Amino acid sequence: MQHSNELERRISEKTKIILLNSPQNPTGSVLELNDLKKLADLAERRNLLVVTDEVYEKLLYDATHVSMASLPGMLDRTITINGFSKTYAMIGWRIGYCVGRKSLLDEMVKTHSYSVTSANSIAQKAAVAALEGSQKCVADMVSEFTKRRDYVVKRMKEIDGVYCPLPRGAFYVFPNFSEFRRRSFELAEYLLTEAKIITVPGVEYGPSNDFHLRLSFATSMRNLETGLSRLEEALDKLRNNS
Repeated sequence: MQHSNELERRISEKTKIILLNSPQNPTGSVLELNDLKKLADLAERRNLLVVTDEVYEKLLYDATHVSMASLPGMLDRTITINGFSKTYAMIGWRIGYCVGRKSLLDEMVKTHSYSVTSANSIAQKAAVAALEGSQKCVADMVSEFTKRRDYVVKRMKEIDGVYCPLPRGAFYVFPNFSEFRRRSFELAEYLLTEAKIITVPGVEYGPSNDFHLRLSFATSMRNLETGLSRLEEALDKLRNNS
């Protein structure tokens, strides 16, 4: 992990938790085992809890997911957050779970029980069926997403002025459009108006991402082909008018 030293410098006496997300939204990056070991060592040395969002753990391309809680000494120090919306395409069903030390979860339940009460019974039954049923649907989905990811990255790399890293997880690409000299909200609005495509401004993920846009490839190949053609045409027009 290149920025582990910087992370430790930012930890103060007020710091209680390290928050992780891997596979990561919006970049699709995946923390390697060596990265997680460094974070685990840091958490232990500084007596910190780790809250890890692993909702994209099954959506991996040429990568392996390792849960922070599985590392030696981290089970009691980790709260793992996960859900069903990504792996089983249950978006909008609003059902998820967290795993952690009982004393921590008991305190969380005090807040949760007065704000949510419980997930609806239909979603709970569906979640059990998803876990206990065949996982072939997940493998099929990852196989299809791999094709879509490769297609989107290939098309993005063919557009002058766009830098698009290859994501290793989730179902997003997070290209850099800095050569077009438009900040992310302005560029997202332009693409919505000119190309009729929806993107997420990178600044939503922090000021350092203000020349990025997040694009999802969780749609049909036909839609991706149409959308990327519109994107390329709109960017060509923007470049020629600059």
